[in-house]
Amino acid sequence: YFFFSLFVVCLTFLWCLTMTKRMMDSESSCECESKLLSQVLPLLPQMSQSELISLNKEVLERLKIDFVPHLPGEVCGNIFGFLSPKDIGMCEQVCKRWNAVIFANNVWKTMFEKTLAQHETWKKMHMRYNPPHPTQSIQWKMHIQVLKDGQRQLRKTWEQEGYKMNTIECVADGIYCLQYDDEKIVTGNRDDTIKIWNMKTNELERSIPGHGGSVLCLQYDDEMIVTSSSDSTIRIWDVKDDFQCKNIIKKHSDSVLHVRFDDEFLVSCSKDKSIIVWDKVQDVPFHYTVRHELNNHKAAVNVVEFDKKYVVSASGDRTIMVWDPYSGDLLRVLCGHVRGIACIHYSGDYIVSGSSDKVKMNVSVWMKIGERVYGTHVYAVNMSIRTHRLCMFFVILNWCRWFSSECFSKL
Repeated sequence: YFFFSLFVVCLTFLWCLTMTKRMMDSESSCECESKLLSQVLPLLPQMSQSELISLNKEVLERLKIDFVPHLPGEVCGNIFGFLSPKDIGMCEQVCKRWNAVIFANNVWKTMFEKTLAQHETWKKMHMRYNPPHPTQSIQWKMHIQVLKDGQRQLRKTWEQEGYKMNTIECVADGIYCLQYDDEKIVTGNRDDTIKIWNMKTNELERSIPGHGGSVLCLQYDDEMIVTSSSDSTIRIWDVKDDFQCKNIIKKHSDSVLHVRFDDEFLVSCSKDKSIIVWDKVQDVPFHYTVRHELNNHKAAVNVVEFDKKYVVSASGDRTIMVWDPYSGDLLRVLCGHVRGIACIHYSGDYIVSGSSDKVKMNVSVWMKIGERVYGTHVYAVNMSIRTHRLCMFFVILNWCRWFSSECFSKL
């Protein structure tokens, strides 16, 4: 016991000596820095502007630190993963060490998967090209380049009017909504039916009755078609079972104007001024239960869009409301339009909204920053144009390209 106590006392004494030495070194270092600063600062007022600029450049260069050698490769890979493909390409050329870290930690693979999840255009192009699954980092980089080239070519085709128009004569007394892929066009019609058209032959393949009113909105994937109607119902149709209606959801008290779904939620909005967020029942196919009923709008809710962060709704009461899909909390009310809002497009960091009166169409772009919607009314465009809602999307595409380059640089 005596020797153990002596050992502890010696260790404590050594620790005290070490800490004292560190404190003295720190104080001496501070004194040295203080002396250097006291020598340099009086010289600054005597220096010319050109000399100050040169000094500033020299100081900034000395403050730059290459973080890559000091951090684990996995951490560096995660940091590079926040950059754009263009910036990652530039980082590859900095030095051999940076290049090796980027390729060793599959930064290009992370970038590809993140971009594919965020951009619907990339998803569709990837499905169309269906390239072989890469096994090396350089192949992921080539994947990204192929999709970027395809996206650039697609934009160039539209801008230079290098497209061909095909017309389908639809005997349906009017079309309210549609969705398409490379093989088919699915339309929701005024005659209470869903119609499926062959994309290549323009021929009608199937007409599906069932609704008791006009089909106002639809969305489909590989398993089901979800439709909403002026008969106040939402219907779910099984794509793989001869388009049989598997579920009829009646919760709204008036026309269901818009509906959207993903792998977790279904969100609907109605002329009855309400929005309903539905939970997908995992064990029962094609069935949903009510998660939230949102009733803050003062007029018919014309359109709703959502992702994992926000539900965005637009109404005839001239407002856009932003909600939390999980808690149902109202996060923000965006005001700016002077008439009811007919359509919105919510994607990534922007909400684009459209409102119309007798002669003018107003397009507004709203900006989202980080985790909070600030609702900055970035820009409004007035166009003397009267057209169907569908055409609105192409107008928005053209203007958004200008916003990103001109408007935000001035902002």
